[in-house]
Amino acid sequence: MMINISRISSVLFIVVSFALSCEDDGYAMYVWTRGFNVSAPHCGGVYPADKDGLNATCFNHNWETQEARERLWASCQVPGREITRIFLSDIKSRVENNGLNSEGVCDSVLLATLAEAHERGVRVYALFAVSDAAFSETYMATYPNEFNAACGTELAYFDGVSVNNEYFSQIRDCDNPDNTLEQQILLDKLKITASNAAPLPLHFSVSWNWDCCSCSSQSYATRDVQWPADGGEIKSALHHMVDIVDSIDVQVAYNTPSAMISRSAASYDYWTQKVDKSSTSKVYALAYTNPTDLCQVSFSPHAEGSSTASDVCSIGNQERTEASMYAAFDDVETEYPLLKGGIHFMNGVYGSGITDGWPVHDALSMTRSCITNAPSKSTTVYQPSEAPSKTPHAQPTLSPIIAPPSHMSCNDSRLLFLYNKQRVVSCSWVAERPQRRCKRNAIKIQCPITCGYQEGCLQDSKRKFEIIESGKRRSCKWVQRKNTEKRCGLIDMCNTCRATCSKWPGGCQS
Repeated sequence: MMINISRISSVLFIVVSFALSCEDDGYAMYVWTRGFNVSAPHCGGVYPADKDGLNATCFNHNWETQEARERLWASCQVPGREITRIFLSDIKSRVENNGLNSEGVCDSVLLATLAEAHERGVRVYALFAVSDAAFSETYMATYPNEFNAACGTELAYFDGVSVNNEYFSQIRDCDNPDNTLEQQILLDKLKITASNAAPLPLHFSVSWNWDCCSCSSQSYATRDVQWPADGGEIKSALHHMVDIVDSIDVQVAYNTPSAMISRSAASYDYWTQKVDKSSTSKVYALAYTNPTDLCQVSFSPHAEGSSTASDVCSIGNQERTEASMYAAFDDVETEYPLLKGGIHFMNGVYGSGITDGWPVHDALSMTRSCITNAPSKSTTVYQPSEAPSKTPHAQPTLSPIIAPPSHMSCNDSRLLFLYNKQRVVSCSWVAERPQRRCKRNAIKIQCPITCGYQEGCLQDSKRKFEIIESGKRRSCKWVQRKNTEKRCGLIDMCNTCRATCSKWPGGCQS
């Protein structure tokens, strides 16, 4: 076992490398907060079209109780069909206070879930899915690292960060010129999210049609975009996403093997050419198992809104069962040997017992212990340098922390800011090409550490920036106008409006 010790701020990070005997070579699965409970009296064994009113009683938390977790782990350990990576929802409130929950302590249920997963060879990625234009997942990406630092043990830790933000579907139209700028901004934010997630790998969910303007096989045309906007490469927006993140799942949105193969092609072919892929880099073809309005989109035994547990679908795969899903995965993996299947999602209806074709999986009598001394993949776990504080902390900031040189007493602003009236960037983006991007005086003031501009440590930002708490765009003049002391207490404002906020003794909320 190798131990590497370094200190960042007041937290001691201990990087422990140990081996996992269970390889991460199985399927992936989404574990959303609530899954279908086939035994719920109100729903009569039929997955309801919504979760409103009494329909809410048809769903249980997917991992909060020991019973729920036993069903989850059993569904991850079907012999020959093992799931070795899960994207776990209901994480934010449990880790958003510098790794602690709302009570200022390490979340005991989360710790138990993570430890049980690793005992069974299952990697756990913290899942965030706000799916908004502001890309709020950007600042959430820091939470899992903070949890690992404050609460992590040899078994209880996050392996990665997963983001499901589908806003790109609203700006994918190739005929609207305004969409190009929005696409570039989204890619900027995805890049920042990957930086904020580091050193954990970032997983991102994409739709198969994000690659194309015309997606038919007869007239396929890619959706090309230049990124970064100032001198970047022109390629498919989907290809940019594959470059930015560590792993992806492709929402193929169809249940026949042939469609799953064709719709995975653009992502898989480009991913195989990606240089210097990490050991955790993967591509998954994501199969829906939850009821959808179009029956051919999912392997669910009934369409959304059906009154019976199973119905007839005249389009697509005629057999909508777990076995047919597995068979489709086999066909796709035969065509693309490095790709794996992905399941959307636990108890939706995978593992629910809604029909004989979707059984409840039996718990294995023995769990697989994957901690060994054999040389294999290394995993990073963290331990705090001291017991975590029970005082809740503010939300983390958007950009990776950059330690200032000893001769400076300030930090780069960690808030997103406007670069050219519309484009939103960060100081981490500036740091990618500092010689070029630091030429503008306003940029040097915003990012004095990156740009080596000591004078900026005494000046207010000249750009509009995004308030983390509200997502609204403001300026330092807004901070000065009224309630200045209160506004200077907003996250990282003292590193953004430095001259204004230096007059107040409240300190910097970062």
